[in-house]
Amino acid sequence: MAEKDYIKDYIKYFSVQTGGAPRQEKLEWAIRETLSEEELRLFFLLPYSGSIQPEKLARKASRAGYSDEVFRNSLNHLHEEGFAISYDHPKKGRVYERAFVSFTVEQQVRRRKGTKVGAAYGEFWDGLAELTSSMPSKTPYFRVLPVEETLPVSGGSRRTIAVGETIEDPRAVLPIDIISEMVRNEPLIGVSECYCRLAKDNRGDEEPCTYPRETCFTFNELAQTLIETGLAREIDADEAVHILRNAEDHGLIHNVDNCQGHLKALCNCCPCCCPAIKSYKAGVRNVNSASRYLAVWNEELCTNCGTCVDICPVEAISPGRNFPEFLAEKCIGCGLCVTNCPETAIRMELRAELPRIPKDNDALWSRIRNEAIVTMVKDKVFGSKNK
Repeated sequence: MAEKDYIKDYIKYFSVQTGGAPRQEKLEWAIRETLSEEELRLFFLLPYSGSIQPEKLARKASRAGYSDEVFRNSLNHLHEEGFAISYDHPKKGRVYERAFVSFTVEQQVRRRKGTKVGAAYGEFWDGLAELTSSMPSKTPYFRVLPVEETLPVSGGSRRTIAVGETIEDPRAVLPIDIISEMVRNEPLIGVSECYCRLAKDNRGDEEPCTYPRETCFTFNELAQTLIETGLAREIDADEAVHILRNAEDHGLIHNVDNCQGHLKALCNCCPCCCPAIKSYKAGVRNVNSASRYLAVWNEELCTNCGTCVDICPVEAISPGRNFPEFLAEKCIGCGLCVTNCPETAIRMELRAELPRIPKDNDALWSRIRNEAIVTMVKDKVFGSKNK
């Protein structure tokens, strides 16, 4: 019997989550340069979902033939390389869990920048934009947050709703809309270089992205695992808000986990490097969700200066003969056109149909996994035309 190839199994595992693996040969090569078969075999002893304490994992590894030393070294290496996440659970103590494959690639892009291996991971990351329309799940992973100052006000001040408070007006500004409140609510914050811009650097075949680099945030569990492995630095809420405001000034889009509750990740995305934004521009809606708001234009105030056309990251505004053309179906609700309009001719309004937002990260990923499983079963039984 042929020896089992765990790296090919990992590629299959990856494909289940994304609908495929672009540049597969290069990705396989990069993984073989990163991990041994022994280490990757241990990855598959981690639970498919959820976390496990190292003592319990050690018992599983022992039954699989690992010595104590090989187990410890392999687990540490999985953590260092971003294939496993490790953090202090409030009830279980230290735990480990499988990293989602896109998270792993992100960390490899950061860890191996300027190398051939980093370039291979970077090419793969860029190729994800080509796969988004074929991904087996329908619920978007990310959600845009509008520039905070563009949110509508009533009576001269903005009323926000506290967590747990009864909402008399369901169309009120909510905590899930206000980026500074969301960030200040998280105990641990880490910031890293943008992996999308680093991926572009690693490919080395294009002009480098000129947007700010240290713009990717992780929180709590993810922040702990990245800070411990040297891929993020710990910051306080004030510095985080300062970085967010600077990102807005440079025309970056706030992208956050598409759920309520505690944050795990928050990106500040540019249209030239981010696969999620590229997919949205291409009409794909299962990766990035628009914000709950929509840009609305006031013809009487507009001077047709073209500023909004230039700043829109998803080409939802196009030049017209007398006035710009606003395409509501393309608007991502970031608010950049509002803050940059010199005549204050654009405002933000809540959408008529508000996007569904899962209650927390567990609910989000449970829905995505279930959708992927259903799609794969349908494809197996009826063929790919029945997606």
